[in-house]
Amino acid sequence: MYEKSSPFISSVWEGSFFRTFKGPDGTALFIERPGNEGRQVFVLNVDFYNQDRVTARGAHTSTGIISFLNWTLPPELRKDQEVMFVAGLILGPREPTEEQLYHYLRVVIEKFAIAWKHGIHYSRTALHAEGRLVRSAVACGACDLVAARQVSQTKRAYSHHYCSVCTCVHLLTLPRYDCETWTRKDPSELRKWAEAWRDARTQAERDKIWEEHGIRWSAMWLLPYWDP
Repeated sequence: MYEKSSPFISSVWEGSFFRTFKGPDGTALFIERPGNEGRQVFVLNVDFYNQDRVTARGAHTSTGIISFLNWTLPPELRKDQEVMFVAGLILGPREPTEEQLYHYLRVVIEKFAIAWKHGIHYSRTALHAEGRLVRSAVACGACDLVAARQVSQTKRAYSHHYCSVCTCVHLLTLPRYDCETWTRKDPSELRKWAEAWRDARTQAERDKIWEEHGIRWSAMWLLPYWDP
C-alpha cells in the first residue's frame, strides 16, 4: 500500500519517513490508523524575532514563539493562521538560555507525549458524532540553525560539536571531504548522554558531559520516537 516505484512524490505522506514511521505499538505504521483512531502529524517551529524591528545598530529586543503546523490538513490550509497552533510566546526583552528554553518546551511536549502514548479522546468531531480517539506526533522541526540547536540542547554550529548528524568532532576536522567514511550519530547513544546530563549530581559532571558529548537533556526526549 505504501510502496512507491517512482522517486518523485507529490505529498509529504509519500515520503520515506511516513512510510517507515512506526506507531505507538511499534509494529503498525503510524499513518495506518487502526480501528476508528485519528492521526495528527505536526511540525514544530521555534523562532525569535525583534519586535521593535532591526535598526542599523542591530536587534535590541527578542520575543520568541513556539508554534506547530498540522501536516494532516490539505497543503493549502496548513499555514492558515486560523489553524496554526501557537503553543507559547516567550516575552523578551532577551532570549532565554538553552536551559531556560527547556522549561517553555516541556509544558508543550508533555502534552504531545500523552497524545502519542494514550491519545486524546474528542467527544465529537465533524465526521464522528460519537467521538474519536486521536493520536498525535511531532514529525519534524522547522527551525533555523540556532533555534534547532536550542531545541535539541546540542552545541552551537561553531563549536567543536559542529555537526548534528555525523560523528565528526573538533573544528580541526572541518576541512574533511572524505564523506564516504562519515558515520551517523546513534540516537540511543545521544539519549544515553542526555539522560546522564539530566541525572548528574553536580554541575561539574554536567559541564564535563556537555564539553565531551555536546548534548544536554532536552524536552524533546520526552517523545520516545524523537531523533535529533
